[in-house]
Amino acid sequence: MLGWTVDAERQQLLSKDVAEEDLPSQRQEWEESTAHVDEEGGSRMPSARLFVLGPIAVVAAILALWLAFTGFVVVPPGELAVVVTLGHVAVYLPGPHFRTPFVSTVHPMSTKTQLISEKNNIPTKEGLAVSLDVALLYRIDPGMAGQLFQNVGVDYAKVLIEPEAASVIRGLTSGESS
Repeated sequence: MLGWTVDAERQQLLSKDVAEEDLPSQRQEWEESTAHVDEEGGSRMPSARLFVLGPIAVVAAILALWLAFTGFVVVPPGELAVVVTLGHVAVYLPGPHFRTPFVSTVHPMSTKTQLISEKNNIPTKEGLAVSLDVALLYRIDPGMAGQLFQNVGVDYAKVLIEPEAASVIRGLTSGESS
């Protein structure tokens, strides 16, 4: 379109019945007005906007890709993810999920059956020490994982399960005779 305009202006200048002394000044004006346009309608010299917008667009594209990839969380089978975003707790089940980058933290928790085994020396009613090996199997209920994380934290096995198991074992064996 721009090339056609330049050609039309050129023909218009040539077809006018102009005095010989005005022709060089009009030609000079025309050359100055079309100096930045080449034959295909493109610019001979890159504009200043390209030097500014080009790097900004590249940085914006890289930032957008980085945010998109860091925002995805894939929870593997047999686990769930507790995601904390500005104090709000959400539980993600296995599969791909999107989280808010820089604001959310992801805490993985296993829903597989886990084993705790302990060796205890427990006193009996007579005061004798009895050695007792105990094995406890447990797993997290996915529906209660958010509350478990809020009330106990990620280290729930050491904070909640192991002390409670030891207490129950002591309570059961302390009243028994050897």
